[in-house]
Amino acid sequence: MARMVPDYIHPNCKSTAESKVFDRLSRELSDYFIVMHSLGIARHERKFSSEIDFVILSARGILTFEIKGGQVSHENGIWSFTDRNGKTDSKKESPMEQA
Repeated sequence: MARMVPDYIHPNCKSTAESKVFDRLSRELSDYFIVMHSLGIARHERKFSSEIDFVILSARGILTFEIKGGQVSHENGIWSFTDRNGKTDSKKESPMEQA
């Protein structure tokens, strides 16, 4: 079982997708891994505040995840994210750039 930091999903986390990923990572990764959820970024070159959904640490390296639930699309340089309630947010920054 992976070491989760923190070891629970914060009550303010509104993402069902993040909760599901948290649960699976905690159960399916061995204790060889440390998984940090909702890691705040102290300094970002373009944003006042930012966070990484998941950071996975192991002896082999570091992996970051940006979790997107619902529908994701990309058209003419714009990324759109539609949640389970049908609300759509759009941005130029890709999930890869976010991570």
